[in-house]
Amino acid sequence: MAMNVRRYANAADYLDAAGAALRRQPVVNQLAIAIAQACAKEPERYGTGCLFYSVEDGGEIAGAALQTPPMPVQLSAMSIEVARELGRAFA
Repeated sequence: MAMNVRRYANAADYLDAAGAALRRQPVVNQLAIAIAQACAKEPERYGTGCLFYSVEDGGEIAGAALQTPPMPVQLSAMSIEVARELGRAFA
């Protein structure tokens, strides 16, 4: 089955879809979770241009990423293959 990269319109949608997967490894993903929660509460906090992505593989969230420019992309733990798919989306 092919991987599916999904871009979310906002942080609330991103957390609805990928939040449970991020929370499975809260220490690794704590910054991404905190940033997404802040964006969901205050959508204007980081301005426009924020990016929220996840990658599904076999119907499961296999990786997630977000960016609040000009800061670097925050990545969840993921395989190299999933990271490649996210890299293509960000490119």
